[in-house]
Amino acid sequence: NTKSDYLLLLTNDVVLDKGFLKYLESALAKDKKLGAAGGMVFFYDQPKVIQKVYAKIDHERLTLKNIGKGEVDKGQYSKNKIVEALTFTGILLRREVFNKIGFFDERFFHTYEDLDFLLRMQKAGYKMVFVPKARFWHKGSRSLGGESPQGTYYFTRNDLLIKKKYGKLSLIDHFRAFKFMFSSFLLTPFMAEKRDHYRAIALAISDFYQGRFGRRDL
Repeated sequence: NTKSDYLLLLTNDVVLDKGFLKYLESALAKDKKLGAAGGMVFFYDQPKVIQKVYAKIDHERLTLKNIGKGEVDKGQYSKNKIVEALTFTGILLRREVFNKIGFFDERFFHTYEDLDFLLRMQKAGYKMVFVPKARFWHKGSRSLGGESPQGTYYFTRNDLLIKKKYGKLSLIDHFRAFKFMFSSFLLTPFMAEKRDHYRAIALAISDFYQGRFGRRDL
């Protein structure tokens, strides 16, 4: 419903528990300072094993540390909690958040776009709440995972992009990036098993410095 006060973001490979949306909406309705609500996500093929409950932001390294991953659910996460970061696999946001801070930065396309959005939410003064009663299961497509050259490309390029955007890209980082790029180009012809990954790294760093962002098919 485009007129709703809330917008639900879901990946296309999740199965929702009964009452999922009701629990999230109820949590947001209690406090207008809350910009988003998220639930507990489990591995689809291991229904009792937690994929993520919420995350913490490392503001120096600009990374997310997932909480709860791999734990068997024994009720250890049973209470609503104000948190720094939620999983965008399934999250309910107030429409006003988008009106105030805008949508996702399309330059990222895949990987780090969620962290960037969370940082902008924080800057705008919004809080987030983890709602454990809102449960769902994630099948978890690995097509762009860290084990694929495509995933390696986005992770490498967007790690540089988010550091640049938030003023965390130092001279040492630039030096390391160029060193990594040239060594990856040199290794590509000789490393048969990892050839595609080294090529992806080299292209990612090259594209970053040339300002090529968004989707990139390797």
